[in-house]
Amino acid sequence: MVQDIINKLKNDGVDVSDVDFVSNVLNKYSYYSVVIKYRNIFMKDDKYRDNASFKEIYALFMFDGNLKLIFLKYTLLIESVVKNRLSILFNKKYDGKDILVLDNFDNKNKKNISHINNLFKMINEEIFKIIGKDSHIEVYYMLLGHLPPFILVDILTYGMVSSMYKVLKQKDRQEISKYFNLSDKNFNKIFYNLKNIRNICAHNMVLFTYRNDTFINLDKGRKKLKNKVLHTSLYTIIKCLEILLEKNEYQEFITSVNKEIINLSNSLTSITIMDVLKVMGYSDEKICEYL
Repeated sequence: MVQDIINKLKNDGVDVSDVDFVSNVLNKYSYYSVVIKYRNIFMKDDKYRDNASFKEIYALFMFDGNLKLIFLKYTLLIESVVKNRLSILFNKKYDGKDILVLDNFDNKNKKNISHINNLFKMINEEIFKIIGKDSHIEVYYMLLGHLPPFILVDILTYGMVSSMYKVLKQKDRQEISKYFNLSDKNFNKIFYNLKNIRNICAHNMVLFTYRNDTFINLDKGRKKLKNKVLHTSLYTIIKCLEILLEKNEYQEFITSVNKEIINLSNSLTSITIMDVLKVMGYSDEKICEYL
């Protein structure tokens, strides 16, 4: 079967001259994972570009895989900080009492009530899953009839944290967002996109092409043009991480990303690193720094 794939790639104009290398890769990873998911950038008019090679397709596959590991690490760091800020907020306001009460959230907006109730349902399901696995949590729950905030927020998934933030009272949202020097509206959009990024990384989807219609405007002087659809790209996420991470954390993050970009640039034969960076949302000015 591997030989059939190699023959197909060769007939399609892809350089597979290092047969042993191609065979080893395709015996380890699926054709879909390596080629089909990453080939579009190497094609024009449904045909591979001149000088397209299996090695550069594989290099992009590895680049994206390494990016996912990097982004996952730092989005999880941010998740931990947000959870801690929620815990501090809830402890200060409710002094260890059960926070899963409708009046503790923005229930003045009728549309929110069903979202809040659905969130409570998901959280309670998560609690009962954990209780059977963690005796310490079970003790707290049996004694109090609920989980104290510092435990409750810790067991929430990224998606639950994102959903919870959306239905907090405005003052509570602002208290969280001010910690990051952001408006609650912008922080909500950023955290929603980070949830998407985390899911892409965890479920091994393609990351470098990331686009989302929930546009994050980090340029206060920039106004959205009428009838123009704006997207959040992976580069926008990079700029968001610059805001959310500590300086030393961001420096580690961006150094790791840049290392992967440089490594990939040395492996491309039919396209340039400029083509990849454009897909990632880099501006022409930022691309020039890599040329």
